[in-house]
Amino acid sequence: MAPISPIHGPKAAPKAAPSNVETLVFVDVDGVLNVGVKDSGNAPLLLRSEDIELALRLSKEGYTGVDSECIAKLAEVSTHQIGFGEGEDTYENFTTKGKGEVSAVLAGRLAKLITAAGDNSKVVLSSSWRRPQHAVRKKLLEQQIGTHLNKKDFTFDAKTPLHLAEKSAEDRLRVIGVYLADFFQKRGPEAAPVRILVLEDFFITPMRGWSCGGKSMDSVKVAEQYLESQCTNALGALGEVSIKLVHTYEEWTTAKGKHIEIGCGLREQPFLEAMDYLQATHVVPQELGLEMINDVLLGHESALGKAFPAFGGSEKTNKKANKEDSAGWMKMISGMMPPSKTNPLRGALVFRVFKRLSPPSFKVSAAGALGAWTGQNCQEYSFKALRQFHASHLEREFPFEITGGKPGNAEVKVKAKVDVKVDMPPHCSLMTPAMRTCKAFVQPKGLRALELSNSSGRAERIADDVRKLVVSARAQAGAWEERRQRVQAAVGARQVLVPPLAIVLDGLRSAQNVGSLLRSCAWAGVSEVVLCSITPAPPDPAVLRVAGDAAAMVPIRRAPSASATVEELQREGYEVWAMETTSSAKMLDDVEVPLDRPLALVLGNENEGVSIDALKVCDHHVRIPMRGMKNSLNVAVAGSITIFDVVRRKAEHGRGRSGV
Repeated sequence: MAPISPIHGPKAAPKAAPSNVETLVFVDVDGVLNVGVKDSGNAPLLLRSEDIELALRLSKEGYTGVDSECIAKLAEVSTHQIGFGEGEDTYENFTTKGKGEVSAVLAGRLAKLITAAGDNSKVVLSSSWRRPQHAVRKKLLEQQIGTHLNKKDFTFDAKTPLHLAEKSAEDRLRVIGVYLADFFQKRGPEAAPVRILVLEDFFITPMRGWSCGGKSMDSVKVAEQYLESQCTNALGALGEVSIKLVHTYEEWTTAKGKHIEIGCGLREQPFLEAMDYLQATHVVPQELGLEMINDVLLGHESALGKAFPAFGGSEKTNKKANKEDSAGWMKMISGMMPPSKTNPLRGALVFRVFKRLSPPSFKVSAAGALGAWTGQNCQEYSFKALRQFHASHLEREFPFEITGGKPGNAEVKVKAKVDVKVDMPPHCSLMTPAMRTCKAFVQPKGLRALELSNSSGRAERIADDVRKLVVSARAQAGAWEERRQRVQAAVGARQVLVPPLAIVLDGLRSAQNVGSLLRSCAWAGVSEVVLCSITPAPPDPAVLRVAGDAAAMVPIRRAPSASATVEELQREGYEVWAMETTSSAKMLDDVEVPLDRPLALVLGNENEGVSIDALKVCDHHVRIPMRGMKNSLNVAVAGSITIFDVVRRKAEHGRGRSGV
């Protein structure tokens, strides 16, 4: 049994951009090249190494003096885990040293972005450090960046205007917009395409609660659209331009209820986001593969639901959709989610999105299509039906392809290759997705919905967001593979139980539960963890936030269904227990742990438990004795208790661990 295959290996050195594309990189300093902590009514607190040492000491001593709140904030931030691909590292890694006001780590990352931007690029200083009174600081910054670039003469190519007031997030965004407006006014109609990367924390401000240009800045996307609106040439036409805003901001609430806001700097997640933007093409790279695209579309939460939440039931175009289209859509999703949670245009819209993702044809697994169609975390509504659907169709290709025509052209033809022999579970009376889609949206009466779905460029925007999500997922996978290899090299030979112990996770929803179980599995020397159906897996940041490096210490693989996995393990000689309360379940204390053959434990979904098909083929149903009023435990707690008990009983009989 092989572990999960990496999406790609370690990243190579940054590739320079094509020479026919001009790139602008806007650089803020505070909160981007260092970490700043918001201190209401005062200047942000800079994470300096000397201040952190003092803050940690005073905090440990219980200091309650006049600066105690600042001391507490610095101590909290310095010990807060960065997350994503940086494992259990804390923000102390990004402190400044001595008299310097820039983190060497973060300056090095900026240098890599500048290299990736290529020779045909301009680095624009948008920070308050561009002002005359900060000339010395600016000079030192340029020297530090030049050291990382091996260019002693590095200087910023330009700076944003100085004559405008700049005291808020709105001011900063407007000033960048003024620079772009002036830049594009000077360009001719034949000028090269432009990519714009903006690195900003907006004075440690979240993307909510402020506006610019009469629009509420409630997301990064809206801010990008505002900047795009400023990019018109002297003839008033929008230039060929793409914009990426990387918002280096984080907030959290401490255990004592204190709200912390920081300019988090170019930590790995925003850094990789920026790097992938500079290196990405305008289409989904072929090497991503359908599996990655499907994972992103379905995901822990649907990518379409995240990328374009405005596409809901309140849009005016919904009212224009004819009744037959509405009825067809409602019928298509019956049994999966309540009608009030969807609208009749979503299926048609998904066609358009797929068309833009991979012309001239695009195939997606049924599971990926279902997640994209609903745009919801649909297992919340009818998890049992959805899981049965996954078990039957996770590896089956979604039987349609879109060919011919141009985006927005009503002559786009959709060929539905319908497999009418597909057997659905008895309780899940669904036709195949292709049959319902063809009936509701492809036949002549459905053309109205196809036309409406393309209005206002909806599909283009969603397809673009899905591309970004796919590229981000690829970056996460690459960072995870590098981290996994580092951890395994550092740990060396891994100790596993003999005979082996395997864990099968049957459709868990919570990434936190998966992370907690991976920690327990690493401690116990579990031989492998099999993630079935929709169970989250590394490099999901929520899994890694809990599991840490433990996730790299256990072989992990995916499987479409738990029942098939159980049968596979049994053929390999495993005895399999389903940890579930059933009428035939035995108490954990009353079941003998096999000492001379491998053992596998199946842990089920938080609400539905172990799937019925898996229960039918397991050798034993086992439950943990309960002493209090509550008759169940959290799946991560139950799994950890059982793993500990198995390890303990093996040890009592002289069965230990062996290095591999």
